[in-house]
Amino acid sequence: MEPLDIGTVKVNCDARIREDNRNGFGMVVRDLNSAIMASGSAWCCSSLSPEEAKAIVVIFALSGMLELGFQSLVLEID
Repeated sequence: MEPLDIGTVKVNCDARIREDNRNGFGMVVRDLNSAIMASGSAWCCSSLSPEEAKAIVVIFALSGMLELGFQSLVLEID
């Protein structure tokens, strides 16, 4: 991956699907020097497909970025 521009952050996000329907979502935000600027996690009790879980974690990450005021980002889904 190319280096980030100044003012751009990289957001890594992932979802975990469990058989007991306790699904987890998380994100880590890093700056151009790879320093952690923010992180977050959440969970929900619902039966989800892998595609639904990925969609939810993207919405979770983008909502968090807007709330924190970040406007330029690179999103990576694990």
